[in-house]
Amino acid sequence: MTKNKIDFIMLGGGCSALSLINNIIKKKINNYSFLIIEKRQKYNDDKSWCFWDKNNSQYKNLTESNWDSFSFNYKKKSNILNSSIYKYFYIRSSVFYENSLKAISNNKNITLKLNESILEVKNQDNNYLVITNKAKYLSKNILDTRNNINVFNKDSLLYQCFLGYEIKLNRNTKYNPSKVLLMHDMQANKDFFSFSYILPLKKDHILYEFTTFSKSKLSKSYLEKKLKEKLKNSSIKISKIIKKEFGIIPMGFINKKNIPKKSNFFYAGTAAGAVRPSSGYAFFRIQQWAEKASIAIKKNGSFISHPKEKILPHILDKILLKIILNNPQNTPEIFFSFTKNISANSFVRFMSGNANVIDYFKVILAMPKKIILKCLIEK
Repeated sequence: MTKNKIDFIMLGGGCSALSLINNIIKKKINNYSFLIIEKRQKYNDDKSWCFWDKNNSQYKNLTESNWDSFSFNYKKKSNILNSSIYKYFYIRSSVFYENSLKAISNNKNITLKLNESILEVKNQDNNYLVITNKAKYLSKNILDTRNNINVFNKDSLLYQCFLGYEIKLNRNTKYNPSKVLLMHDMQANKDFFSFSYILPLKKDHILYEFTTFSKSKLSKSYLEKKLKEKLKNSSIKISKIIKKEFGIIPMGFINKKNIPKKSNFFYAGTAAGAVRPSSGYAFFRIQQWAEKASIAIKKNGSFISHPKEKILPHILDKILLKIILNNPQNTPEIFFSFTKNISANSFVRFMSGNANVIDYFKVILAMPKKIILKCLIEK
C-alpha cells in the first residue's frame, strides 16, 4: 500500500471532526492538508442534536426548530422555565452532515475517506503511520475522535439510554409548538431514572423519546417497549412514524491515566470529555472546542485536545452523578426541585457549561439540601 503524507489526520468523522473542519473552512486555513478517516459507508439522518444558545446563534442556519420555554413534570406537577435571552435549538444530523460534506467538497486541501477502518496507528520517523484496510497515511499531527468507553472512570459512570420516534401526528391531534418538554413524567426505581423528552418540531410533528439514566446499558428492545407504553397511555395519535433514534451516551469522568500521552497526538469528542457528565449534552461544548482548535491550527500549526473540566462544574457534576448512581429513586425530586427554584438563564448557563460564579451559587441554593445530604451520607 502507498504511503500518503498528510499534515493533519483525524481519526473518526463524527460531530467533533466535522465541526473542526467546518471552522477550518470558515477561517480559510488552506496552507495545510487535512484527512478525515471514517468507518461508516455514508452519513444518515441517525440522530438529533440540541443545545442552548443566545437568540442570535451562529448555528441558526442549521437549526430546524427552537424554543424559549422548557417544561419539567413530576407526579403530575409541572414547572416551566422561560428565557428571554436563550433558546433551545434543534439540529437534524442529516442537515449538519449535508452542510459539512458540501463544504469539504469545495476545498481541495481537505479529504474525507468513508468506508475505511483504522487498523493501527504507530510511530514512524517522528511521524505517525495510520494503517487502514485500504491505505497507509503518514502525518505528524493526529486527532483521535473515536469513541472509547475504556477511558472513563468505572466507579462514577452512568449511561444515558434513549429511544425516540419522530412522529407525524393524526390530523385531529395538535401539539403546542411553543415549548419543549425536557423532562416529563420523571420516574425512578432502584435501577434507573427515566423521563419523556418531547420536541414539538411542528404543530403536527414531534420527536418523542423515552430516556433513562442507569448504571448499565439498556437494550433497544426494552426502551422501545417502554416508549410504546408511554405513547399508548398518552393523548398522542400517530399518523406515521417517520424515523427512529436509538443511542447510549456515557455520562462520567475521563480518567486521564487511561489516555496515552504522545507528542502531537490529541483527543476530542466523547472519549475526551466532550459530553457533560451530569446531563449528556455535548454539541455546543464541541462547537466551543472546535472554534478554539481551529484558531490553534491557524496560529500555531497544531491540534488541541478537548479541555479539562473546570473545578466548580466538576464538583457539582460529581455530586449529581453520585446521587443518581447510589440513590436513583431520589433523582426525580432533586431535578424537579432544582428547576423550580432557579431562574431560566442560570439553568441554561449551568446545563451548557457556561455558568459564572453567581450561577453556581444559585445552583447550590436551588438544590434540595436535605435530600442531597442524606444521599451523600448514606453511601
